[in-house]
Amino acid sequence: MELIIMTIAEKKKILRQQMRQRRQEFYKIVDHDYLSKQFQRHFFELNILTKESIVAGYLPKGAEASILSLMTTLCQQAYSVSVPVVTDLNAALEFRRWNPDFLLHYDLLGISCPPDYSLTLTPTILLVPLIAFDEMGGRLGQGGGFYDVTLRTLRQNSSIQVVGIAYEIQKVDHVPMSPNDEKLDYILTESNIYQV
Repeated sequence: MELIIMTIAEKKKILRQQMRQRRQEFYKIVDHDYLSKQFQRHFFELNILTKESIVAGYLPKGAEASILSLMTTLCQQAYSVSVPVVTDLNAALEFRRWNPDFLLHYDLLGISCPPDYSLTLTPTILLVPLIAFDEMGGRLGQGGGFYDVTLRTLRQNSSIQVVGIAYEIQKVDHVPMSPNDEKLDYILTESNIYQV
């Protein structure tokens, strides 16, 4: 019998493929209005907002869980809202002020983002998309490492709360983690709030 030992990177690659497919299948059949309401309800139940909070969300791509309704509500309540922008492939993400009326541009990876002249903000609460998560705060992302570099930088320079946004079907027993991977503080799904 041959013993096969996989590296963390190989385990992540396999899990990423499986979970992308699972997420895509769920995305096709789910009630998106219901999910939006649930994400918004669970976010406010966290009770982590202050008057000074700067919330960084994201503009969903593909089957990522959408929090656009939550971001719009936060703007309407006069909170500062930003979204990530890739301005350098070897650096932390930049966060630019966002509101639902902005005409969007594209960053270096072709992801929608506010225009260059939009104000750069440093978030105090960061909402992040993911492919898989576990109850210990493990997060499997797209594989580029942008959020890990960004979280490490933000955590060294300021106090930040990191909230993963996912569908409940994205939960796994264990996310393979390397020493450079950053953990989440909370995970919100349509049915649960996980605090790490």
